[in-house]
Amino acid sequence: MLVVGGVHLGQAEDLPSLREQALAAVNADRKTHGLGSLSLSANLNEAAQHHADDMLERNYFEHASPEGEMVDDRYAAAGGPAWHLVAENLAQCSGCAGPVDQSRIQELETGWMNSPGHRANILRQGLNQFGFGLATKDDKLYAVQTFAGPGRPIGLQPNEQPEAVTPDEADHLALERINAVRSGQGVPPLQASDALTQVALSLLPDDPSGDFTFVPDDMAKALPADQQEAWAAFSASTAGCGGCGAVPMDVDIRYFTNQWLENPENGGALLSPSMTHLGFAMAANGDGRKLAMAVLGQER
Repeated sequence: MLVVGGVHLGQAEDLPSLREQALAAVNADRKTHGLGSLSLSANLNEAAQHHADDMLERNYFEHASPEGEMVDDRYAAAGGPAWHLVAENLAQCSGCAGPVDQSRIQELETGWMNSPGHRANILRQGLNQFGFGLATKDDKLYAVQTFAGPGRPIGLQPNEQPEAVTPDEADHLALERINAVRSGQGVPPLQASDALTQVALSLLPDDPSGDFTFVPDDMAKALPADQQEAWAAFSASTAGCGGCGAVPMDVDIRYFTNQWLENPENGGALLSPSMTHLGFAMAANGDGRKLAMAVLGQER
């Protein structure tokens, strides 16, 4: 018997097999609904097992530990990427004597699929990894499913299918969207500026996974020498998101521009009649983190 902190988990050689069975059950349900399969993740297995053991040892049944830790915290502690979308399903069974076998794994999966919230996690798009934890003692059983992936763009409308965009397409969509709002308020349209787009690109980090701090003074420094005297004023807006997809999408432009337009300070700059040109750029780390920057300029 494998014993962790006094919790009997069944035979040690069974747990890897049970995880494979749990993965197969999840992937079968995802395939039925036209979704891609998930793969086992050591980080997610560790996070799931930690929570299953902890709930059994301390006799509680919640997504939050007594100290307030959630699945995101457990995943990060296990080494999971900071910007992943993470989800968790829990199950508890009393009177579940006997060894855990494939039929028990399928019973757990069926129960989760028959519960709307748990089903939504199993069938969520934007996931690509799976973990499973199991803790049993006497006739009690705790099971944990964990999920992670880069996620999908924020603010998707029902039945909306996002499309990947090139940097030029993203720049054009941002300009088009902001000008539509400026037009509605009787403000002259902004013009596209390759120079300002290059400024935005140079200020965004190559890898947006870490913290990003924007320094306004860096805008002028990022301009090519032959552009230094072309502008009377600058303004910039930045935004970021996590668990919002692997690559830049058309709907990301809507999300970021809405964030700016709904903010009095950023919106005031984007709609200012004195601003004449716009540059826009996005960065994505492929693992759920995206950053965007709009640079406004007043041409002399």
